[in-house]
Amino acid sequence: MSRKVWAILVGWSVMFGAIGPAGAVPASASKGAKAAATAKPVPQSANRVAVMRFSGPEIYDVDVDEVWKAKTHLSGPTNAELSKVTDALQIALTQRLSQRLGKLVVPLQELKQSLGSAPLTVSSQGKTSPLPKSLKVRYIVSGRIERLEFDGNTILDDVYVLFPAARITEAASGQEVWSCPIKKYRKKTRAAKSGKSVSSVFADLLIPDIADDLAAQISQALGH
Repeated sequence: MSRKVWAILVGWSVMFGAIGPAGAVPASASKGAKAAATAKPVPQSANRVAVMRFSGPEIYDVDVDEVWKAKTHLSGPTNAELSKVTDALQIALTQRLSQRLGKLVVPLQELKQSLGSAPLTVSSQGKTSPLPKSLKVRYIVSGRIERLEFDGNTILDDVYVLFPAARITEAASGQEVWSCPIKKYRKKTRAAKSGKSVSSVFADLLIPDIADDLAAQISQALGH
C-alpha cells in the first residue's frame, strides 16, 4: 500500500472516530441534551398568592319592616349573619384566582391550617404581618367590605348592595404593591321571598360578580 493511500485511510479513521457515522450525535453532546431534558424547572413557589378573609362590613344599612317580615316569614338579618359575606368572598375569590393562576394560589384549607397557629394581624399603618414561611407566599390579597346595604321591599324588588375594596401586599415586608378603590355592586331581586336568608342571597347574587372582577384585576396586577 502506497504512503498516499495510507495517509488517506488514516485521515478517514480519525474523522469518523471523532464524529461517528453521519447523523450520529457525539457522546458529549448527547449527555448535554439528556441533562437539559431532565433538568427541573425553576420552582414558582416563591410567587405564591394567599387570599385572606376580607374585613367588615364596616357599615351596615339594613331597612326591613314588619310587613316584609310577615310576607317573607324571615326575621330581620343581624350583623353577625350578614358578616358571612366576607367568608363567601374569600372562598369565591380564591376559586376565581386559582382558575387564572393555577397552583400559584394557596388552597384555602392549607391557608387556614397554617394560620391556625399564626393568625394574621394588620397594623395601624395597614401593614400585614408576615405569613408562616412554610407557605412560601410572596403576595397577600386582602381587603374590606366598606359598606353593606339591604332594603327589604314589600312591593318592589329587594335591593342588595356591597362596597368592597382590595389590595395586594408583599408577604415578606407587608408593603402594599397594588390596590383598587371602593366600588359599588348593586342588584335587585325577590330571591329573599323564596325563603332564602339575606346573607345567602348576597353570597349567590353579588359575591360571584365581585370575585370575577377582582380576580381579573389582581391577575393583571401580578402580570398574568
